[in-house]
Amino acid sequence: MLELNTFEFGLLEVLVLASWNGYFRKYFVAFLLIILVVGKLTVQHWNLKQIATQFKDFEKQRVWIEGTIYDAEQRPKDWLVVLSDTQIKHLNIKHDKMIIRLLDTRKRSLYRGKKVLISGTLESMSLKKRELQLTLSNIRAGLMIPEQTPLKYFWESLRLQLANRAAFYLSESSIQLYLPLVLGMKSYSKTYHLFRSLGLSHLLVVSGLHAGLFFFGVRYLVVWLSQWLPYFFVLRFRRWVQDGFSFFVLLAYVLLLGFPAPALRATVGIGIFLLTRTAGISANPLHALATVAACFLLWNPQWIADLSFQLSFVATAGILMFRNLYLSVQGLSFSERLLIYCLNSLFASVGVLLTISPLLLKIFATVSLAPLWLNALMTPLLAFFVLPVCVFTFMISMFFLHSLPFSWLEVNAFALAEWVLEKWAGVLEGLGGETPYVITSEHSWTFWDYVAYYVFLALLVWTVHWFTAYKRTSPKLKEI
Repeated sequence: MLELNTFEFGLLEVLVLASWNGYFRKYFVAFLLIILVVGKLTVQHWNLKQIATQFKDFEKQRVWIEGTIYDAEQRPKDWLVVLSDTQIKHLNIKHDKMIIRLLDTRKRSLYRGKKVLISGTLESMSLKKRELQLTLSNIRAGLMIPEQTPLKYFWESLRLQLANRAAFYLSESSIQLYLPLVLGMKSYSKTYHLFRSLGLSHLLVVSGLHAGLFFFGVRYLVVWLSQWLPYFFVLRFRRWVQDGFSFFVLLAYVLLLGFPAPALRATVGIGIFLLTRTAGISANPLHALATVAACFLLWNPQWIADLSFQLSFVATAGILMFRNLYLSVQGLSFSERLLIYCLNSLFASVGVLLTISPLLLKIFATVSLAPLWLNALMTPLLAFFVLPVCVFTFMISMFFLHSLPFSWLEVNAFALAEWVLEKWAGVLEGLGGETPYVITSEHSWTFWDYVAYYVFLALLVWTVHWFTAYKRTSPKLKEI
């Protein structure tokens, strides 16, 4: 269900599609989105009326509500809990968002993102501004036990077996890096906290960087196999077949990880990129990014307030903002290419830092400056050494999963992965040290602070793009 107060931001992002091959497409897409919004809001209003009618028949009776905590606040006389993706099974009711007032003063472990089952006596129900508000007494709250389908059980058990297999070979420090990188599991090691303190936690999360590297790595392997093995001959002359096969492998890998949100967003973005390329549509990267963001907001508008969603798209926009400043390495020597790479990495890191700083200062009150120089070294090491070795080890582990351990190939693969991970972490410890290089701020960011900051940033980006475009056309500035 869509709510206008959160969807309007997504609609503004979609309208950035201007200049995607002319004004007709711009206004046509906007017109279709407006029709979609009106239609979904109408359906939502009708569904809410049906839900309100059902609830009136169950006043003073016990109800059981499942959902994910979106926000929770303990007040002097009660709790105010906002649940997303809610479901009331015995009433056959599903709704995106419910505001529940719990008539209870006890301390409870209700935190954002926790999946809970709340039961209580329904005291009252109201419908205000398309929001369903319930008041419950005699509260009981616990963890929600999600439904376990056979397919979901199969993938989760397979991932657990692979994690146990890796733990059999790797040391404690290495396994804490291997599991987040390959299987998307959480880590609490000292090295992981070093990555976080230096602003490099994105390297240990299966996100857009990892999904992109995985996809293009698989595609390169498919192209290479199609040239040398007769069984892959069908993949040689059809680029869309190569793209489709590589994307299918990426989708299967993300499914194994349980569809983590950052990897899922990157997978959808790669899918849209492949579709536009196959259809022959040349799109501005920022417009394509806005399209992907709009697709997710159409699916669930509440993601606009999710920090992970904001950081993913805002950081990517920061990389693309100063793309006109990126220098080409064509026809240059190795030393010149290395220098150009360092400059381009600095431009990208500055762009990301400028875009995500308000978000980080709002939540954590600190921003690390270390990525400005550490990304230039740690990211290539991840792309060309760490991730390929870990993925290769992961594939070998899958092949030998149902056999006895200590096979020669598996032992040496994990030994190589452990050596690479330890050296990679050692490089970070040597360069990062114990100085976090952070900026701290106690300023409380308001909505208008965000507006003023990003308007100024947009003007800065426009000035940079205008200057680079004018420089290409002006004879006097070409020599600068």
